[in-house]
Amino acid sequence: MTDSLDFNDLTPIEIPVSVAGKSFILREADGDTATKYSNTLTSSFTLGRDGKPSKIGNIADIEPLLVSLCLFPVDNNGNVSPQHVKESVVRKWPARILKEIYAKAKEISELDKTEEDNAAKKD
Repeated sequence: MTDSLDFNDLTPIEIPVSVAGKSFILREADGDTATKYSNTLTSSFTLGRDGKPSKIGNIADIEPLLVSLCLFPVDNNGNVSPQHVKESVVRKWPARILKEIYAKAKEISELDKTEEDNAAKKD
């Protein structure tokens, strides 16, 4: 027998974020964002003949990419912009801020979860 999957509520997880007095919404990655993130991550590695990474490229690019694609400005009236924050903007923020927002974006989007993590979640 197969378990049923029920996804009636497609509302993404959203967390308010404030940076330098400006308001943003950190939104769970959608399918397109998750794909771009995964493609950037995997293209950062070159596999050797043994199947193990032999060269690591621009892996640091994944942090500002994911933050940019998951972060949306909020105006003074509380309206969330449909356009995400430009990557060039988040790249100017201090690394400590970028790292924290990146970690939260990965967490709420469940990116980089292992099969063991997913199995433990079901228990």
